[in-house]
Amino acid sequence: MKKLFISIVMLAILTACEEPVNSESLQVTWEDLIQKGFTPEALISKYQLDTYEMGDPRRILLIQALEEEWSSAPVNEELDNKKITLTGFIVPLEIEPNIDSPTVTEFLLVPFLGACIHVPPPPANQLVYVKMRSPIALPNDDEAFSVTGIIETEPVNSELAEAGYIMKGVSLEKFNNEALSLNAG
Repeated sequence: MKKLFISIVMLAILTACEEPVNSESLQVTWEDLIQKGFTPEALISKYQLDTYEMGDPRRILLIQALEEEWSSAPVNEELDNKKITLTGFIVPLEIEPNIDSPTVTEFLLVPFLGACIHVPPPPANQLVYVKMRSPIALPNDDEAFSVTGIIETEPVNSELAEAGYIMKGVSLEKFNNEALSLNAG
């Protein structure tokens, strides 16, 4: 009876945790964030932009409609409330100046270098708004990171773009692509 009671108490403690103890994260790619069946090619062909000349007002209206649909691209609901690891580039949203070095707790995780800064933002389903549990040192722009945390399919507006996902970041690790380049050669 005592063992049963201890087992029930342990089960209650483990299920009450914010995230499962020793749980493995799902390795996710940027393509996994896209709802099945949604492709940029299908969206472009849907609007048939080639039908109109460059200066045609109808083409301009179609481009505006395409951009609106593009920015609200559907997310993959199957990932909601899952613990995942996703690799990308960090676009800091608020930088905290510290004595040692600047830190950041909230940022956009983006699929390619320069997204949202040097080029227009990707669609919402390719942007993840991350809130880290603890501040991280401000990374270099050209470094990729793997972020692990609980992802939710909840849109978030930031000053730079609308993200289709929000993640409660638990850990962050600098991405090491040496293994990739060794396998490629």
